[in-house]
Amino acid sequence: MIEATKADDLRWAEGMTGLKFHPPLAAVSFKRGDDVRAVAVFQNYTGTDIEVTIAARELPRSFLRAVRGYVVNQLHCRRATFKTRVTNICAIKAMARLNAICEGRQHKLYADGSDALIFAIHDEDFKHG
Repeated sequence: MIEATKADDLRWAEGMTGLKFHPPLAAVSFKRGDDVRAVAVFQNYTGTDIEVTIAARELPRSFLRAVRGYVVNQLHCRRATFKTRVTNICAIKAMARLNAICEGRQHKLYADGSDALIFAIHDEDFKHG
């Protein structure tokens, strides 16, 4: 079930990503029963772009459709920006499956000193719409 994210789900996402999320933000969660399986956090809205952080154990298409719907249909963004650790091979492969474009590298973004890769998905390229 996809639902608005509660504080406990945000803490779960923080634990999964090693990041701290601060308002203003919006978020959506995917759960199986009471078990959180994925959380998408939306921050830094500019009118044309939004940063999306996804923490996930699984990424069903219905969840990706909800993320796309929020970015494109509700916020009317032309693009979404995603960041992931350079060592997160599963996320990098998921970005490729979603037609994301790697735009660069952000050095030492994470608390442990890890670098991040920066990806963008433009509205016309967003799969699962």
